[in-house]
Amino acid sequence: MKNTLNWEIYSYDNRHTTIDLIQELIDNNHAYIMVSQIYSDLALVLNTEVAEANLMALHNQIDETMYISELNTEKFKNDPEHEWMVLMNISFKKGKGDLTNEIPNVPG
Repeated sequence: MKNTLNWEIYSYDNRHTTIDLIQELIDNNHAYIMVSQIYSDLALVLNTEVAEANLMALHNQIDETMYISELNTEKFKNDPEHEWMVLMNISFKKGKGDLTNEIPNVPG
């Protein structure tokens, strides 16, 4: 069973900009999004898998543009084969709680 970390992330940027940036940082650090769930325009939850060797770099890169909870490195085994499940709760500070998705009329 993989070890689990919970990261609280707060972004003051636009929701779309934040999602694009998080996705890019995850890709750049060879991590994988396993599950994603969006909650209106207020929050996004991502379940990701990250190799331990890439964990600190991912955390530091997110920390450069957003607020992120501290990373406790005491649990690390320094095993390049070891993977972590990282649960990211991303809150969008500019959210209003009234996100609507308009679906266009499709003829037929």
